[in-house]
Amino acid sequence: MRFLSGGKAELYRDGQLWNETTFTLEVGRDGGSFPGRDVVLFAESLFGGWDEMGVELAGSTLILADGCCDGFAYSFERLQGS
Repeated sequence: MRFLSGGKAELYRDGQLWNETTFTLEVGRDGGSFPGRDVVLFAESLFGGWDEMGVELAGSTLILADGCCDGFAYSFERLQGS
């Protein structure tokens, strides 16, 4: 996962670009899945479902969570030098 300047996001799998779109960082809206929390809004879903995802940072780990009732979360570890 790469977030680039200019609001571009890229998702890689096994070192190959798998999907890309644009994004904005927002605060979750009232009545949404993440009210008052940090969210990333993708122009098109990178993961095949949700365009709004909750954002958490834990040290060098980025966690993106979808708002669906099944609660999928995606975890990304920062690579050295990145």
